[in-house]
Amino acid sequence: MEDGDSWVFSKVITAEGKSAVDIYNKSLETFTELYGDANEVIKQSDKESGIVIGKGFLLSDIYEWNAWNVAVFKVWRIVKIEARDGRYKITVTIRDIDLEYGPKISEHCLHGDAYKLHDFYPYNNEAYKKFHSGHFSLLQTTCFGAQETIDAFAMKINKKLNEQTKDDW
Repeated sequence: MEDGDSWVFSKVITAEGKSAVDIYNKSLETFTELYGDANEVIKQSDKESGIVIGKGFLLSDIYEWNAWNVAVFKVWRIVKIEARDGRYKITVTIRDIDLEYGPKISEHCLHGDAYKLHDFYPYNNEAYKKFHSGHFSLLQTTCFGAQETIDAFAMKINKKLNEQTKDDW
């Protein structure tokens, strides 16, 4: 955990022959494709420095928390893309997890409690022992989800960078 409160995952991707400006522009397009509304997700973009930062979340499936309750998690992630000539870096930072559990869950909005990563076992040994395996599964899913996010961005950006532009409209 970086600074005790977040997980940081990053990957540098080669983009031979592509300019930082091209990579930056394709990164903006990719945010829109992956998250829908770029205005809601993109928190900062600077063409000169080649940086785009967005914040979104991964909503888990509803699953059985215990015999009486079900739960759903919303894992918040910050995605930062730094473009340089011939390469770019994707960084995913995870700090917050919202949790809602109970006999019924609203289908429209998640109104749960906000937790930091250090609230979960194994970081928090004070957590109820009966929840340890659930905490571990949540953190494992969070880790895999961060890598999947990086891979999804890299795949889309690379595809866009390698598309032939058609100027026949």
